[in-house]
Amino acid sequence: MNRKKSVYNFNHIDNELNQDEIDMLKKLYSHYHKKTWCYKMAFKYFRRIDIGLRSLSIVLTGSGIVSGLVTMIPFLGIISGCGIVLEGFLKKKNYNRKIEMCKFAYTSYQKVLNKIRSYLRGDIYDTAQLTQELNWIDDQITDLCPLVDKFKAKYDKIYE
Repeated sequence: MNRKKSVYNFNHIDNELNQDEIDMLKKLYSHYHKKTWCYKMAFKYFRRIDIGLRSLSIVLTGSGIVSGLVTMIPFLGIISGCGIVLEGFLKKKNYNRKIEMCKFAYTSYQKVLNKIRSYLRGDIYDTAQLTQELNWIDDQITDLCPLVDKFKAKYDKIYE
């Protein structure tokens, strides 16, 4: 049996909130949980690619230089050339920026989740101010961060 995980992993909802407020906050929580999860997976994905390709570049460059010096065959310099080309590719793709922006996105969305969870627990909030703040965060992330659409299908398989 393949059971999906629940998005709602908190244990207290204030009795003072009416059902409409609870439903609205739960929908917001679910929406931002998905965004948080997708950006966190993108962060991990880009970081793995960056580490793997940088390591490969270092190994190729180093082994090309060493093998070229030991064997005195200039043709083996192609190996180090491949490492240098790979490093140029990494510079062009700019994975460091993608990693930083994905981390910015998922930490910003995690703060939103914490805020919504505290509202469900009874903290006082203003709907207009909350909406304005969420729109501002969404606009910032849309402008700065890479797309993470390919992780949404994976999220839907895991969570209800």
